[in-house]
Amino acid sequence: MTQLRSKVVCGIVLIALLVIFVPLFLKGAHAQLTLHAMPNLPSVPSSDHFGLELHDTHPLKNSFTLPLAPAKAWVLQLADVKESSVAKALIQTLRQKGFKAYARQMILPSGLATRVFVGPEISMDDIKMLKIQLTKKMSLKSTIIIFDPLLL
Repeated sequence: MTQLRSKVVCGIVLIALLVIFVPLFLKGAHAQLTLHAMPNLPSVPSSDHFGLELHDTHPLKNSFTLPLAPAKAWVLQLADVKESSVAKALIQTLRQKGFKAYARQMILPSGLATRVFVGPEISMDDIKMLKIQLTKKMSLKSTIIIFDPLLL
């Protein structure tokens, strides 16, 4: 019985190791995406209109390479807002202007903040056009980032 248990545990460990390491050695399984330091981090929108307090918390400050699947969709990241009422007002204004806006709570070094997004769009061309429209209609600057549905 002990020998059988040892063989089963050994088999499970071998299968787990294969599951972890085999994809690393397969070429072409995932696209290599190189992310570079972003010189144009999220810019400050017109804060006098909304009273926004923004924070520089972009996760891609240094260059690194990750094996990532190609992005399925894109969003515009607008602002980190300390006051949730200000974020709600911004989202309401964006929606009245025809934008699909939403927000997520984020924990920043300076405390809890609400991050405002517009999108998602499946096509990179569509998100670029949306960025231009947002700048023209609302004078807000934004950054295009990969849409992460797990943050919903």
